[in-house]
Amino acid sequence: MQKTKWESLIGGRVLNAAGLLLVFLGTVFFLKTAFHNGWVPPGPRIAMGLVTGALVIAYAQFLFAKGKVYFSEGLTALGAGIEFLSIYASNALFHIASPGEAMAGMVAVTAVVAILAWRQRSARLGVLSAIGGFSAPILAGTQSTDPWALCAYVFILDAGLLALATTLKTRVIAPIALIATLLYTVGIFAVAPQLSEVERAAMYVVLYVTFALSGWLAARRDKRDPINMTVGGIALAALIVGLEMTLRIDHRAILATCLLALSVWHLGVAIATRSRYNAWFAAAALTLAVPAAFHGAAINVAWAIEAAVLSIAGLRYCDDVLRCAGLALLAFGLVRDVGLYETYTAVHPILNGRFISGLATIAATYAIAFSSERMGTSAVEAPLVRTLRTCAHAMIVVLVSLDAWDAAIGFEGTRQAASTALSVCWAAIAASFIGWGLFRRDAFLRWEGLGLVSTTATKVLLLDLAFLDLSYRVISAIFVGVAMLAISYGYQRYIARSEETLV
Repeated sequence: MQKTKWESLIGGRVLNAAGLLLVFLGTVFFLKTAFHNGWVPPGPRIAMGLVTGALVIAYAQFLFAKGKVYFSEGLTALGAGIEFLSIYASNALFHIASPGEAMAGMVAVTAVVAILAWRQRSARLGVLSAIGGFSAPILAGTQSTDPWALCAYVFILDAGLLALATTLKTRVIAPIALIATLLYTVGIFAVAPQLSEVERAAMYVVLYVTFALSGWLAARRDKRDPINMTVGGIALAALIVGLEMTLRIDHRAILATCLLALSVWHLGVAIATRSRYNAWFAAAALTLAVPAAFHGAAINVAWAIEAAVLSIAGLRYCDDVLRCAGLALLAFGLVRDVGLYETYTAVHPILNGRFISGLATIAATYAIAFSSERMGTSAVEAPLVRTLRTCAHAMIVVLVSLDAWDAAIGFEGTRQAASTALSVCWAAIAASFIGWGLFRRDAFLRWEGLGLVSTTATKVLLLDLAFLDLSYRVISAIFVGVAMLAISYGYQRYIARSEETLV
């Protein structure tokens, strides 16, 4: 049985393809010989090639009507190849036809092949039409005449090919269209000297529109189509890279608007079609739009809000990609916050970019942790929630400490005042942690407060009382001592209440 299958493959398909290739090559060499020896004038030679190609395509349709589909497709490809060869020779070799006329002829042949592909529901002819359509401007020599005219041609060609791919339900044509469009973009549009930066960016957007619409149609048909998802993702990434390289320096507002529009579009598609892939694309575009639209601490604030939204949406719709993206964005924002802490000096406490940025990150962290608890956490996720809360508490300590240090330096101008301010703030924060932990019956939070108050007491005993001036020693010792007494009193009341509950 296996031998019969291989014999059928080699005899029925491989030999057919090889034979067609040999006939095509033989035709090429025959025409070359005839042209070289001057057997036939140039005009009749071209006419002979065009007529031969048309007859081969017509005979292929006769074979298709007889049920010989594979052989018919091969002859159609041979006929189209002869047509392209003849039209190319009429322009490049004999200059009988102008580049525009040659281009029109090749487009006509491509259109015929595409119509036959649609009529016969043939994916192979669809691929042939894609190859012919993208080869036509290069073979006709019209690729460098008018970039906008070429862009319009590629736009229409992409739209037709993607519509054909949807009709034929094939996954081959879309990647070919994407690769060819990217080659045109890199090799022609990106280096066209007559285009301004804004025109070049607009051209990139125009070329992306067809793939965006195709992605919407694909999402409606199949929400889990990996090929269309990959094509859409690569197209979006290429567009974003092109916009970033073109508009980043002189046109940041236009760049931010384009990226935000992309995010809104994909979000709308995600909502309309319930497509996770488009939700991921929307998140990616929005993330890159933030640094184009904002500066400094405002970037951290925007990313913190986005991180909370992505993580909560991932929890709500059970999308691990969105959840991980939100957590990754939160972690990246935290790293930027740390960098901001090292390079930023607050002129006014609390009302400064550093504090607002850190507060946004803390709020986002709490929102993610709270949503995780409300929507249910597994045994694996519980440590993550606790880690998020601990990070938020650590950021509170760092933020308040930095603001207190800068405020004390600005007010008194001495490090002794700043050190005393740190002790006071740490004691107050520790008392707040413990008080909130007693109220919420959260043992972990209470232990965090106890660890902080122990650190504060150690600092006061070993550093403040040893090196600070007398007035600062008094403030540090009294305030921290009162805070520890308040914490002790709270614990006593908590223990007494717990015993009453047990009784």
